[in-house]
Amino acid sequence: MRISDAVLPLLLLVFAVATLVQAYHGNMTLPSTATLAGCKRSCGDLTFDYPFGTGSSHCFRQPDFELICDDTTRPPRLLFRNGTTEIVDSPVAVTFDIAFSHTISMEPNVNMYNMSWNAPGKSFTLDYAVMNITGCDFDTYRVLHDHDGDVPAKLCSITCPNEGITEAIARQTCNGTGCCSIKFYNGANSFKLMFVRHGKGDYKPGAAHSDQSPLWNTINITTLEAAISWSILDQPTCASALVNRTNYGCVSTNSKCMDGDFGMAAGYICSCDGGYQGNPYILDGCLRDTGYNQFQRKKNCTRKCGSIDIPYPFGLEEDCSARKLFQLNCTDMSSSSLQLNDNYQLKYINVNEGLLGIEDTSYIEDMYRMHVLEEPQLYICSGESASIQWAVANLTCQEAQQNKSGYACVSVNSTCLPVDSTDGYIGYRCECRPGFQGNPYVQDGCQDIDECLTPGKCKGVCQNTIGSHRCMACPDRTQYDTTTMQCTSTKRQNLILGTVIGLSCGFGILFVSLSTMVFIRRWKNDIQKQLRRKHFRKNQGLLLEQLISTDERTKAFSWKLLEHSITSIPQLQYRSFIVILVPIDQTHIVTNVQGTFGYLDPEYYHTGQLNEKSDVYSFGVVLVELLLRREPIFTTVSGSKQNLSNYFLWELKARPIKEIVAAQVSEEATEEEIKCVGSLAEMCLRLQGEDRPTMKQVEMTLQFLRTKRLMAYHVVSENDEEMQSLLHKSVEMSLFLGGLVPLLLIVFTTVAPIAQASEGIVSFPSAATLAGCQRSCGNLTFDYSFGIGSSHCFRQPDFELICDNTTQPSRLLFRNDTTEILMFVRHHKDELKHDAASNQSSLWNTINVTTVRAFIIWRILDQLSCASTMDNKTNYAYVSRHSKCTDVYLTLTQSLGYVCSCNDGYQGNAFIQDGCLRDRGYNPFQQKKNCVRKCGSIDIPYPFGIEEGCSARKLFQLNCTDMSSSSLQLNAE
Repeated sequence: MRISDAVLPLLLLVFAVATLVQAYHGNMTLPSTATLAGCKRSCGDLTFDYPFGTGSSHCFRQPDFELICDDTTRPPRLLFRNGTTEIVDSPVAVTFDIAFSHTISMEPNVNMYNMSWNAPGKSFTLDYAVMNITGCDFDTYRVLHDHDGDVPAKLCSITCPNEGITEAIARQTCNGTGCCSIKFYNGANSFKLMFVRHGKGDYKPGAAHSDQSPLWNTINITTLEAAISWSILDQPTCASALVNRTNYGCVSTNSKCMDGDFGMAAGYICSCDGGYQGNPYILDGCLRDTGYNQFQRKKNCTRKCGSIDIPYPFGLEEDCSARKLFQLNCTDMSSSSLQLNDNYQLKYINVNEGLLGIEDTSYIEDMYRMHVLEEPQLYICSGESASIQWAVANLTCQEAQQNKSGYACVSVNSTCLPVDSTDGYIGYRCECRPGFQGNPYVQDGCQDIDECLTPGKCKGVCQNTIGSHRCMACPDRTQYDTTTMQCTSTKRQNLILGTVIGLSCGFGILFVSLSTMVFIRRWKNDIQKQLRRKHFRKNQGLLLEQLISTDERTKAFSWKLLEHSITSIPQLQYRSFIVILVPIDQTHIVTNVQGTFGYLDPEYYHTGQLNEKSDVYSFGVVLVELLLRREPIFTTVSGSKQNLSNYFLWELKARPIKEIVAAQVSEEATEEEIKCVGSLAEMCLRLQGEDRPTMKQVEMTLQFLRTKRLMAYHVVSENDEEMQSLLHKSVEMSLFLGGLVPLLLIVFTTVAPIAQASEGIVSFPSAATLAGCQRSCGNLTFDYSFGIGSSHCFRQPDFELICDNTTQPSRLLFRNDTTEILMFVRHHKDELKHDAASNQSSLWNTINVTTVRAFIIWRILDQLSCASTMDNKTNYAYVSRHSKCTDVYLTLTQSLGYVCSCNDGYQGNAFIQDGCLRDRGYNPFQQKKNCVRKCGSIDIPYPFGIEEGCSARKLFQLNCTDMSSSSLQLNAE
């Protein structure tokens, strides 16, 4: 046997294995513009780019990214390779919109039907989906995969009141009559639905000669909204991909790798570095911006939309703008309706300042909506009240000037300026040099400014020059006149000066004479008032009674005189006082509105009627004072008086809250906290009282914000002394039993607590049965469903807690004894041990895993949804009256469960009988005598107080930390 005969089969085997490996991992040939030249890049109105593709296998990265263009429909439809999931938005981002539908034909004597959806590949996860289900008389369940297997969770129930209901009518409300709507959140690769017929009535699907609607025969599942996310799954992370670059996706220079975080799939995605744009998945795909066109490519372009000028580089028609991003849409020429990207209504375009005026500023921060395919992000919020700043290209001025054919500043007297934002460099723009004005983006667009046309530019003779001007002295026998701002004859000036002096003297004498007359008249009136007051006191009101008995209709005395005198005559009747003030022909008295201007409720100001929402408005003004650090009526830079609430609401419409608040607030608070308080203040300041929140809602919002900040202090602080003081503060922090998604701030050392549903109590808990149960541990408080000790003190074993009293302060733990609630684990310096035989740190001997920040979500798992719980109330959790059930959504494949909360207007514990009550905590009278009612110079009126028993409720108890400096605190903060 020859050696070649033995080697040849071996070579063939190696080649076959290599081919299989290449087929499994994808196309190993690095993609480039040249290799993808013949690949299709659009389908109907949608465009896509590598790694997506259609047709030949080299046009897409892996089978997961293969697309199908269905040209049999109008317009054509873009589908994934499974042919069932449609792409409705160009897949240019990591997450894009999709749609899918499914129809099930119902058969006689069949009561259960199933529907499954699978992602088009392992590289994809369903981000969210909102679906409508139409049909008649069945329940919809989601089949969840639990540790016990598949478990159905009820989502909705559909009934039909009559046989003839149509699908169009059912979809109008989709509230359970012929149609119901379901929502999925969080990523998964698949989901499964189950439909179970009610089995009521005599309706038989498909019966002959029936007037029944088609809804009785079919189940239709259609998406209203849905989005899918994708990532590259050759390696689980960027770190792994960089170690093994065999099939690395980010092949372009100037590209970077980012770890994916899209549901169950890990993987990574690629993007171009800052300042570059294009496709990072192909060779040399990330390029500098070359998309700007110096000159318009079409003649006779329309340059007006009604009264709005549209200068280059912007345009209305194809090839009339410098780039696709600058193409605008004039929707109505008569009303000057000009739109940018179909989202923003424009008022003006200022090319020299680089600004676009925006009509509606409600979306001014949503600049991601300005993105156009294959175009850089060149629009940013300018910081002005209602304007957007823009750049012409994503280049530096130096880079732009190197490419003369693409340089935007084509006018001779123009210059280049950088455009920056808080997120980094955006690009460059052009403006005319000083002394010139016009459009720097067109040839000879910057024209000289004739400064001499401006009055008073020179105190003499002005001579204009190109880009500037010169000032010269006035000619002989002339002098500069500040009134006319011109050089005038000296003789004429003397005549004018004499006339002015004469008139001034005449008016001066007249003014002095009039002032003297007014002074003498006022002096006489004062003497008469003194005499009246003297006689009034002397005759004890006799003159007043005589005047009342006459028919005089005029006032005998002024208000100040009566107000001063009435206190000195006790026997003067209130009836006589009113008669003297009001003429006898009037039928009623309108009283003056009382209160401090700046805090007054507009409704109270106009109607004179106080209500509970008036206090909410005043409190909103206080919130704005804290945010802006200004008084309710403040003086502007121009010297005029300004109402603080009106100023705040006006500015809030014009620019972001972060730019309105005081600098100190911006430094001390997070942007989320500022937005929360600003939004709360805006609701409190609404004109209509019915549109404002209640004080209780305001209190809850601020309390939540305070709790959130306190939790952040517990986990973020790195200073040992600071942390120790925080942990030892007597802070009352109740577990959120009634919230929508209850959260406990926790820290763990090894494993998370096991949260499994188990069979629990049957008897209903109440305040009486829980009377002896412990409800606190150290500084922390908790309530049922959580508990310590006897099994009746907590709902199920999952909710059993342990209080470790061996530490100071005491620690609250889950029953696994490893997960601590609301504590921060730190290694103390004195616990650090070194190896006795070396100088090595203990870091060489141990691996310590500690949390910096962690949250845990809890829910009741007796049933997997509120709908299922309503059907089976054996161990129903929300036993209190005036309580409600809320589903808890985790992921599509994990168990869900529910939580309980009190109805609006009630508070307390929804998990115990009669736990949800009306607010009864207010004490109408203080319980302690001789309460201190001052903190320095600050008055402390009831219902507030600074001592126990001196306030109407615990929430109103304040803390006077320093009497000398009037330091008064609310809630120790």
